[in-house]
Amino acid sequence: DASQMHLLRVELERAVRTAQMRDEFSLRMEPFVNIWLEMSLVEGVAVSALVWTAVLLSFWANPWCSVEVKRQNADRVMGTIHAIVIGALGVSVEALTSPQCITNSSWTKLPVLVLLGFLLVDLVSMLVCDVWKRWRPIDKVMIVHHVFLMGCFAMAYTYGIGLWFGSAMGINELST
Repeated sequence: DASQMHLLRVELERAVRTAQMRDEFSLRMEPFVNIWLEMSLVEGVAVSALVWTAVLLSFWANPWCSVEVKRQNADRVMGTIHAIVIGALGVSVEALTSPQCITNSSWTKLPVLVLLGFLLVDLVSMLVCDVWKRWRPIDKVMIVHHVFLMGCFAMAYTYGIGLWFGSAMGINELST
């Protein structure tokens, strides 16, 4: 039937356009991504951690908030920004790539580096604010959560296993 052939042709054209869009995105990202992907895990996490440290310190430098607001909320503001960034990266991974079990050279590894850098900075912030300075009650479960996730995602990154799924799961951060 002619109408079914037309619908099939429209769907095929849409699929081709989507594939072209994915390829164009990957090509535009490639120069930036390759620099970061060529780094070791420690170097890649360090770059991410420096960015998250700058985000955290920018809130501490904010002259419009009281010291008490900063003590209670600086890492929470950073966490909110992280949720938006990692959520957007998760949506990008889901929308622009196909699921892969092993991801050794794809930009889909980058959200894991972003996550690991955030977890490191957030953990240090909790240790300073909660454990050392005692500005807030110590949340032992959250500390264990951060250490556990850092170990799991570092192993996944090192061995290239499950990274696509871990990166796509960044979408979940939008609910926090």
